[in-house]
Parts: sequence; C-alpha cells; structure tokens
Amino acid sequence: MPGYLIPTLRGKYLDGITRAAIVRIDKVKKAESSASRANRYLVFM
Repeated sequence: MPGYLIPTLRGKYLDGITRAAIVRIDKVKKAESSASRANRYLVFM
C-alpha cells in the first residue's frame, strides 16, 4: 500500500471505506501532485 494511504485507511475494513473518503483522497492527491498520479492511487484502491 502506498505510504500516503496507510494513515488514511489504517484500521478500516473494506465496508468502512466510503465513497466520500475515496473522493477526499482523490482531491488531496490531485492538489499535491499530477492528475495521473491521483488516478494511479484510485486504480490501486
């Protein structure tokens, strides 16, 4: 798991990860880096 996602998703079960959490991760990654890198995170998840 990429280092960024560990603190964000640690301790959560798959059914505890909401669409809102994924959208929030996507927005943060797009602000921090390129859109293509943010897309790679989404594909990984």
